[in-house]
Amino acid sequence: MALFNLFPKKKKKSGRTTHSAYYLRENMIQNVSDLLMAVQPNLDECPSKWESKMALLFNAIEFKNITPEIVTQQMGEPVFIHDNSQSVEGHQVIFYRDEVDYFRFLVQIHFINNQFVFISSKISTSGVLSEENKTKIAKKVLSKFFEANEIEKLDSFTICITDESKNVIYTKDDVYFYVNYVYAGTHLQKIVTHFEGLSGLNTGKTDFTDTLDKYI
Repeated sequence: MALFNLFPKKKKKSGRTTHSAYYLRENMIQNVSDLLMAVQPNLDECPSKWESKMALLFNAIEFKNITPEIVTQQMGEPVFIHDNSQSVEGHQVIFYRDEVDYFRFLVQIHFINNQFVFISSKISTSGVLSEENKTKIAKKVLSKFFEANEIEKLDSFTICITDESKNVIYTKDDVYFYVNYVYAGTHLQKIVTHFEGLSGLNTGKTDFTDTLDKYI
C-alpha cells in the first residue's frame, strides 16, 4: 500500500538520508510542553469544524489499532526512528518521507510507552504551497469521512474533524502545512495528567542541539 494516498502517484523519490540531525530537528515533540500542546489542540479557534460518524483513520488504520508493529506492516520500514525518552519519558518517534506528484510528505508518528498519541504529516513543495493546494488537501482528508456534496463548498483549509471517541484530525498552517492526528484513547488523559506536573521542568535540550550549527 502506498505511504500517502492523498493524490495519485506520478513520481516517487527516496526520502532516505543519513543525517539524523534533520529528523531530530523536525521532531514536533521536543519536550513535555510540546507534547501537551500537540495532544490538546484548541478546537474553539478552528474556523471549520466537522463531526464524523465514522471512526477517524490514518492510512486506513483506526487510531486505537496503531502500534509500531502495525505501522511497519502497513507502511514499510521507517526512514528513521528516534528515541526521545531522555526529554520525554517513554517517547519514541517513527519517521517516513515520500514524494507524491510535486508534494513532499514528512510523517512523524509519536508513541508514549508504545501507545500511539500523535501523528503529524508535514506537506510541502519545492516552492510555496498555494492556498488552492491547501484547500485541495483539506478536502481530500474530509473525503475519507464525508460525502462529496458535504465538502464541495469548503472555503477554509483550516479544518478540525472529531469522531464519537473525541479523536481529532486537524490542519495547521504555519511556515509549512500540516495534517495532525490525535488519539483520545483512555490512556491520553493519564498521559496528560502525568506530564502536566513536569511541563515546566524539562526544556528538552540535549547534546544534539550543540551539533545543529553544521546543518542550519
